[in-house]
Amino acid sequence: MNRDVSIKRKAIQGACLTLFATMFPLWAVADSSDEVTFDDSFLKSMTGIKIDVSRFSKENPIDPGDYVLDVYLNGNQVGREKIRVASEQGKAKVCFSDSLLKKLALKSNEIPKEKIEAVKSGTGCVALNELLDDSNAQIDTADMRMNIAIPQAHLIRNARGFVDPTLWDQGENALSLRYNVNGYRSVTNHQSYESLYAKALVGFNFMGWMFRHDGSFNWHKQKQSSAYHHYENVNTYVQKDIPLLKSRLTLGEGNTSGELFDTLSFRGVQMATVEQMWPDSQRGYAPEIRGVASSNALVSIKQNGVKIYETTVSPGAFLIDDLYPTGYGGDLDVTVKEADGSEKHFSVPYAAVAKLKRPGMTYYTAMAGVSRIDNLVYTPKIYQATIQHGLSNTLSVYSGILGSGNYFSALLGGAVGLPIGAFSADVTGARTRYGNNENEGLSFRATYSKKIAESNTSISIATYRFSSSGYYSYSDAIHINNYVKKHSDEEYSLSRPKDRFSVTANQRLGDTYGNLYLTGYVQDYWDKDGTNTQYQMGYNNTLGRVSYSLAANRLHYSTGSSETQFTLDFSVPLGNSMSGSKHYLNGSATQTKDGLSAQTAVNGTVGEYNQYTYNVGVSKDTENKYSGNVSGQYRSPYSALQLAYSHGEGYHSISGGASGSMVALPDSLTFSAYQSNTLAVVSADNAAGAHVVGYPNITLDGSGNAIVPNLNPYRLNELAIDPKGLPMDVEMEYTSQRVVPIEGSVVKVKYKTSTGRPILIRASLSDGNALPFGAKVSDENGNTLTTVTQGGQIYTRLNQDIPKLLVSWGSREENSCVVNLENGKIQDFDNGTLARLSTKCHAEKDTHNRYVATLESASSPQG
Repeated sequence: MNRDVSIKRKAIQGACLTLFATMFPLWAVADSSDEVTFDDSFLKSMTGIKIDVSRFSKENPIDPGDYVLDVYLNGNQVGREKIRVASEQGKAKVCFSDSLLKKLALKSNEIPKEKIEAVKSGTGCVALNELLDDSNAQIDTADMRMNIAIPQAHLIRNARGFVDPTLWDQGENALSLRYNVNGYRSVTNHQSYESLYAKALVGFNFMGWMFRHDGSFNWHKQKQSSAYHHYENVNTYVQKDIPLLKSRLTLGEGNTSGELFDTLSFRGVQMATVEQMWPDSQRGYAPEIRGVASSNALVSIKQNGVKIYETTVSPGAFLIDDLYPTGYGGDLDVTVKEADGSEKHFSVPYAAVAKLKRPGMTYYTAMAGVSRIDNLVYTPKIYQATIQHGLSNTLSVYSGILGSGNYFSALLGGAVGLPIGAFSADVTGARTRYGNNENEGLSFRATYSKKIAESNTSISIATYRFSSSGYYSYSDAIHINNYVKKHSDEEYSLSRPKDRFSVTANQRLGDTYGNLYLTGYVQDYWDKDGTNTQYQMGYNNTLGRVSYSLAANRLHYSTGSSETQFTLDFSVPLGNSMSGSKHYLNGSATQTKDGLSAQTAVNGTVGEYNQYTYNVGVSKDTENKYSGNVSGQYRSPYSALQLAYSHGEGYHSISGGASGSMVALPDSLTFSAYQSNTLAVVSADNAAGAHVVGYPNITLDGSGNAIVPNLNPYRLNELAIDPKGLPMDVEMEYTSQRVVPIEGSVVKVKYKTSTGRPILIRASLSDGNALPFGAKVSDENGNTLTTVTQGGQIYTRLNQDIPKLLVSWGSREENSCVVNLENGKIQDFDNGTLARLSTKCHAEKDTHNRYVATLESASSPQG
């Protein structure tokens, strides 16, 4: 009800403006100086109803004040901003702010310095046409947006998806907690086992610095034995973004990325490039497109027959360097269509491996500290540095060093993209000392990736690695040094890999014949005989509404033993998916040398916001023993609660748990069933119960707050609130805002609301005719509240005890009327309905011969 009324209010308040915007060339132009005259005879539709068009004869009928508007630059939305409209010599003027200019990314040398200083200082009102002569701004009050047109020559060229780092929001000073608690109890052959697990991630954000502590508590007890409990510290660290370097500083405990060397746990300091800070069109790998146009040409780029990019270029050489990455392969077909209709075509090879970088892009990491490997008798120091750089479309190079007290390794490699596929190859040399021994060796690695568009074949990754007998990885070196320090007189042997080959391939068999895939690896060792082999072949497809997959998995161990496993899985949707709830029948069967096992279950989601999930299943093991299980989850606005029970021959178990998060700001404490690293706390006074759009079962709590999880860091995120269900006396002035959070931040987003009694007034003049359509309605202080709509109706919201409303039209003093609200007793209405009032007004002259309107109440409020 409230949302419908809010929409209606917006519609009727903007009726005059939108009517004239569609019928005449005057359209809320902020920088125009023309004056036009309208013939109101074209607009008379009902006998006796007058229409006031005088407000529309000058540039802009927008009343002075602050407006929250969506800002569009040359057709693309760049954000949402509070825009101030001032009145200058009786004309409306849009004032540009410093934050708005930053969103526009203007070339500063194009604007007079004194104008820039005036905008930054906030003194006075500077319009866009005062900054740039050939630019203009228009406000569309019906859609609450401002359209800005600026020639491209005045704008700084940025890659697609670019968000100015000055707009990145480091968020509020906040304390956060993410938790997961689970209790379990089982009885097997009359022997009980109990356990409790609690995990917590505590965060504290202060001035862009982010403190994190990740830990878990474990407790378990078996019958006839004492209870055991232990607290484990997973990670404790402080981090801060360095936007200028597109990097992040980490102090404390952390892990390396594992991109060039194996992932390592450390305690110390690390500085590393954060790829998320780059625009989407510069992340990952995509080649540059270079060419020459003879005229203003249209450039189109297709991959595998699908258009992925199109733009226009000026005559001469052009460069396109902001393609989005599109997976592992598929050559790019480029078409240059000239102004005369002629076309030129050429192809650019595109095959990617992880180590290919865009031309000119550099990624680095630098770390120093001590190792965090458990159960060591000593604490080895450790350092690591890596760098990756794109030299051209087809060639990238990378290098790194990794070292400790008794270990040093260096890596050098490169990646190349060719029409036959993408390759990377590198060599790592290592020197290892332990006891009185010293070993040196090399390790070679090569990777290949290719997508064959003609046959829909993808060889996503194929890797071969060979290590010489003297080569030790960092982990091997640490463990053998640890063993020597504990047992100096004993020999120690490691199972160090010698050769390893792995492959992942995928074959699409058309739109109706499904998909075939293969994964596997083969590995042998220096210090023991035999080979480890594992591979899996699978096929998946759909038959009607049934999705199914078949897989065969083969394992062969270096000890000589082997195992083969066959698996069938299927899923069938139940019921009508249009109802909102989703239900499925799932099943699987597995055949091994021990026999056949199978499971069948029905699961799904129910509730208006899918806040309930359930699973009911039965299973059979290889010994033909049957068991049953049932579980469910309720995702409340404040926490997610789980409960599960299973029963089988000779055993039963039960478990329950809760998970969620909490955020404490200086002025609020908010709970949520969701967990997220980057989030927002939305706040709207008196709006308890309103839902956050796009997030099931997230509603504003009694204080008008809610946590919105899973924001995309360094990108524009739109957060919208659905006002449906709000009381009639509460209205949101706007329902959507955009934020650009940094990773790990807690952004507070405040939505302004207004409270008061909504009322619809039907007012008529003393001669019985309705008030003029388009007349301005103001309060006693001269603040414009609304306009008179069709039929002489006034819709407004009384935010305070306002005794009178002034209705004025035209330029003559006698064209005014005062609506006396006190005589109407409009305070007597039900909260769930709209108050109504019908009135008459008479204009009289006072003792000073000035026109004053008096109002006689015609009827009391209705419903």
